[in-house]
Amino acid sequence: IGSWTVTSLVPSGKVASILLGLADGETTFTWAFDQLAKEPVVNDRCADKPILIYFDKLKATVALYSRVVDGRELSFRLDQGKLVDESSNNTWNPITGLAVAGPLTGTRLEPVAGVVIPKSRWEKFHPKSRQWKEEASLKGAELKPKANG
Repeated sequence: IGSWTVTSLVPSGKVASILLGLADGETTFTWAFDQLAKEPVVNDRCADKPILIYFDKLKATVALYSRVVDGRELSFRLDQGKLVDESSNNTWNPITGLAVAGPLTGTRLEPVAGVVIPKSRWEKFHPKSRQWKEEASLKGAELKPKANG
């Protein structure tokens, strides 16, 4: 839970066929690695739960966390290669979820269980998953999930 290194799933560096999947009750969500490679920090919502996805293309590593810390919803961005929350500029280790600088130093983000899986396998079991697109995220739009069924 939390972060995965997935080099064994990515043949010849082809990330387009791999995704991060999350099931929350009957609703399912996916983030394609090729999209995450373009936007490595994603502030999203799954069944109204704020989540953070961090993707490191060079290390083929993805991490998934809750964005709620001490009852506050945080938003994250990359700042000179460091993962920073926008509310108080804490610096976070994106792989461990630990705040390493700022007022929340020592606080750890809560990991969220997800699965890294080839797209064809996920779609076999969850054909109606909500698929994140970087364009919607860049425009600040929230995508509405489709019920899985």
